[in-house]
Amino acid sequence: MKVYGERNSGTNYALRVIAANTDAEVLPGGASGWARHLAHRLPPSGRERVLDAWDSRFWRRNAGWKHCFIDDEIAAWIRTADIRALAVTKHPMAWLVSLERSPYHLADGRHRALRRERLPVAADSLLDIWRLKTERYVELQRAGLIALVRSEDLLVDPEEALAPAFDALCLIRTATTWTDFERSVKHDPRSQTEIRGYYASETWRESLTGDHRQAYAQLDHDLLRSLGYLDEALD
Repeated sequence: MKVYGERNSGTNYALRVIAANTDAEVLPGGASGWARHLAHRLPPSGRERVLDAWDSRFWRRNAGWKHCFIDDEIAAWIRTADIRALAVTKHPMAWLVSLERSPYHLADGRHRALRRERLPVAADSLLDIWRLKTERYVELQRAGLIALVRSEDLLVDPEEALAPAFDALCLIRTATTWTDFERSVKHDPRSQTEIRGYYASETWRESLTGDHRQAYAQLDHDLLRSLGYLDEALD
């Protein structure tokens, strides 16, 4: 079982609840422990080179970096290795606000596309990256290769949100009582209940600016509509 999704989209949470509630053996999101240990002893540029190098050689061990664009090579490996795959997506504006709040995508103060990200074309902005990856998730879901869940639904009611994915991926629930986690991931000081309330009430909208709305207006409305993200309040 592999979980894909953009940064700050709930992939770690999805991985934890799937592992706790199903029979799935969940593949790690990135490099092995020794590679991460080595990488985090280096400055950002060196760190990313180590992780890119590990992925270039060993990506089949984990079906690629969890934040990657699922290119044809990885898609073929998912089929060949019979890997059950789930992608998590998030409202593009909520995602943008979350990255601005926790900009760990930056290296040396700026965003750089990483080799292990496998983008098919150069991206002009963070929203370009969101669009490229999300279009691919939708394409692969329609082809029956992956399941797709919205981060907001996952955080508000994980059991209900994941039920269709469990059915599509033939994952077996291991207990009748759902196991959840109150403690957040990624050292977020908020509890899972606080995070759930933040997305249920769409508190992130309070941080939107005119620039955010202008960027949103440039996104593909058909893509937004297919995900339930076509948002009249932002037009």
